[in-house]
Amino acid sequence: MENGPTTSDYNEILEAWHWDLQQWKAKLQAMEEEVVFLDRLLHSNVFVRNTPTHYEKIYGFLKQLKKASSYKTRVRSGISRYENKIGNIISTSCDKIGLRYYQKHDRLKAEITMCLEDFRLLKYEVLLYTGKVFKNP
Repeated sequence: MENGPTTSDYNEILEAWHWDLQQWKAKLQAMEEEVVFLDRLLHSNVFVRNTPTHYEKIYGFLKQLKKASSYKTRVRSGISRYENKIGNIISTSCDKIGLRYYQKHDRLKAEITMCLEDFRLLKYEVLLYTGKVFKNP
């Protein structure tokens, strides 16, 4: 007869979620560093300026970077709140994890994945464009 998950099963789940949280925070930190790099690149004076729509493109990219950074901040805040809830479960030695925690974990994972993927595409566009308009030394 199966009695359902044991305390040890819940501990394994919580450890896995904690590991996910640490990985997500590291990825978002790397994203922040890349945002800073791209922002500095776009503000630099290393481009040929007489290309058509150059300033509009740069301005558009800077706007998108700001939006991506803001989105990252919201996601990071969600991670912090979730991490506190998981910490409370661990500190109280609770042996049950409600369905809402599984759902929250999955939602947060999807949001982080979308945030990172959107940024990856933006980074690709910025680097592709800037590579085309560099000044020749």
